[in-house]
Amino acid sequence: MLRRLLYLIPLSLLVCRVVAQKPTPTTIYILHAVKETRSSYLEFTLLQRLPNQALLVLVPQQNGKWLIERITAWDTSSPKEESLSFVGESPRIGKQHLEDLMVDPSGTYAIIRLKNFTADFSRPESLSAEIVLVDLRSFTIISQSTTNEPLLGGRSSWSFSPAGPLISDVQIKETTVPQTKMPIKLSVHVAITDTYQAAALSLPDLKPTVACTYERFLDDRVDGDHQGWRTSKVGEGCAELVGLAQVANVEALPGHSPLYSPYALLDSTYARLAGPTCIPADVSPSMDLELYECRTGHDFMDSFFMTTSSRDLRVLSVPEGKQALKVPLPHNLTPYPAVLANAGGQTWLLLLRDGNRIEAYRLP
Repeated sequence: MLRRLLYLIPLSLLVCRVVAQKPTPTTIYILHAVKETRSSYLEFTLLQRLPNQALLVLVPQQNGKWLIERITAWDTSSPKEESLSFVGESPRIGKQHLEDLMVDPSGTYAIIRLKNFTADFSRPESLSAEIVLVDLRSFTIISQSTTNEPLLGGRSSWSFSPAGPLISDVQIKETTVPQTKMPIKLSVHVAITDTYQAAALSLPDLKPTVACTYERFLDDRVDGDHQGWRTSKVGEGCAELVGLAQVANVEALPGHSPLYSPYALLDSTYARLAGPTCIPADVSPSMDLELYECRTGHDFMDSFFMTTSSRDLRVLSVPEGKQALKVPLPHNLTPYPAVLANAGGQTWLLLLRDGNRIEAYRLP
């Protein structure tokens, strides 16, 4: 029995060592910002990789204050941090907030959009947005405004075209019509027509350069070609707008699906490379590695309640699917922004924790 225990002890220690092993960041950088504080009404920090591989971070603070941090030379022993700040509407009970941080393909402008929602969507202010435009060449805020204009407000969907223009798409009207059909058991159904407005917006003034309207129709019958949404009417200017957006048709404009890009194509091709519980999160600029966020657990009541048994970030080579890195995450629903970037001739995983801690993992 003693000899058996002597054999078992080293094995148990080995198992514990394997389970406890976690990757160690190559470098850690702490932003000059207050650590992210969680509450029901405070937004999460956002992270973007700029075309020149610098990092841009949008950090919510208390009382409606926001910090914009740009970090360069993050792969060296002397990172450089630049900071801007602005004050927006303070989060409060009765309103929900969603934020966007977008960078145009040339790396000239960054756009911050703080979308405000209230329970009463019939009120104009329920769909307002505060827009902050940053000139990245001088790293200055050049405009800040609040608007209810449909193409700019909280309901519109935005995406940059690979060619450069900012494309906005928004539903402006819904018409519901009861109808009848045979057989009797399906004698009552509803036809829905949604009217959309879409446009290419110029920067930095956010004025429409090409605009159009189109309609999508849903026939609630379950037979033939009438099942599902379809485009029923396309207005003048839509063909030019679709060309600027570099998509096949209006169905592929933002709000219906992400605009085409090499990254989106790679995501679509290798969406399940890491397994059915993982979703693509980013692609390396060199296009040979893909980042996935993976989670296992259970959802209840249409995901209103969720439990997590495992959660991690994984970096896999494409198309081989060989795992280059796996970083465990806490078993909660808190977002942990992460991107892949190239610097010093290598690819890195940049992970943002607590709103002010950037962990850099150099990939093999």
